[in-house]
This record gives sequence, C-alpha cells and structure tokens, in this order.
Amino acid sequence: MLAGGESRRYGSDKLAVLLDEVLAGLPARVPVVCVGPVRRTPGRPDVLWVREDPPGTGPLAAVGAAVRRDGAGAPVVVLVAGDMPRVGAAVPSLVAALEATGDGPHDGEPVVVLLDAAGRRQPLASAWRRTGLLSALDRIGDLTGVPLHRVLDGVTVVELPDSWGAAVDVDTPADL
Repeated sequence: MLAGGESRRYGSDKLAVLLDEVLAGLPARVPVVCVGPVRRTPGRPDVLWVREDPPGTGPLAAVGAAVRRDGAGAPVVVLVAGDMPRVGAAVPSLVAALEATGDGPHDGEPVVVLLDAAGRRQPLASAWRRTGLLSALDRIGDLTGVPLHRVLDGVTVVELPDSWGAAVDVDTPADL
C-alpha cells in the first residue's frame, strides 16, 4: 500500500484519517507492506513499513521499495493506494482474475488492473504475479520520478471494471 505523499490538496495528512479504514478493508489473512512514514496501525499491528530511497521519489519508487522489501515473498502482489478507502472490496476479484489467467505463456506477464468509472486504468488497484512486477520494474530501471503508469508498459493488461467504487480516491476533505 502506498501511504506516502504530501496530501497538498487535502490540507493535512489524509492517511492519518484514511489508513485504518483502508487497512480494515483488506483481507485479514494477507501480509501488508506500507510505503511511507511509519504510522500507528492498531487494527493491523503486523504491517511492515518501508520507505523508498530517498523518500519522496514518487509512487513508482515506492512500489519498487515495497515489492523488494516484502519479507513474505508472496507469489501474488496487490498494489493499493492508501487514499482509496474502498479498494479492499476489489482485492479478492483482482486476485481471482489474475489466477484465471493461468500460468501459461503470455506476451508479457499479465496484470489485472481496475478500471475506474471513467474507464481509466488504476495501477494502484492491481494484482500482479511477483515475478511479473519485478520484471516490469527492472525494465524501467531507475524508478525515481517515473510516472506510475509506466509499470504497465510491456505487460499483458487484463482490465476489471470497478463495480465496487473501489477506485474512488480521496484528494480533499470534501471527497470523504
């Protein structure tokens, strides 16, 4: 989970408000790696906190830090944003859709990406095989300041329409 950023439009640390809600919506049985400044997570004390190096180098660098530091080494990685309070509702379907792609050969490792209400791909609501995500990051190289959507270059993208409102993010207090 990306849990950094400056919350400029929100006016204060929006993750201080949203983090517990987002974590509560994620399946309880899966390990969670959060990237950002360490925060208290009383509902999920098992959260592993990491930082991109150097801090503030962007969401793609944060993804790289999380997937490379995840001690669990799970074969499936789900990327989520800390400012999407309902993203957890889509996680089981993202994983099921990825598993439905099978283990056969592909033109690029498949990734399942949530499509928001406007039909845009949301990389921070996506499910990957760990090997595919690591390969995508390696192809990019230096992740500093690289736009997040570049992680989808060269992979087979399976789009999953957002029937949960899971891709709705919070940028301002009015969005709550």
